[in-house]
Amino acid sequence: MIEALGGGAIAYRATRYEDVKQAVRRHSRETPASSDIPPDVAAEITAQFYDEHYRKWLDMPLPALRGRTPREAASVPTARTKLVSLLKAMENTSERERREGRAAYDFTWMWGELGLERP
Repeated sequence: MIEALGGGAIAYRATRYEDVKQAVRRHSRETPASSDIPPDVAAEITAQFYDEHYRKWLDMPLPALRGRTPREAASVPTARTKLVSLLKAMENTSERERREGRAAYDFTWMWGELGLERP
């Protein structure tokens, strides 16, 4: 269908399947690891970015919460369960990043902000 729409400008070449772990390893090899930014400055910038993002996230309508914001979902019993699952998943991802030596975010404040008891 895409070939038909693109005329002679597009042609199918191949389908390639790649394991996610292999793709990450390949990407790591292809991406330069060095940086001119000192590690402590990079960590500070990353922490600031995460903090700004997650403070805004609380008021963003999310498809996973059926268009509710996390603040709204916290007050709806059926949506609260999904919200707690999202928060746990985000914490798990952050913990994996910390164990791998990357910048990790602390979501502790968010539970209180949303009035949720952390399981």
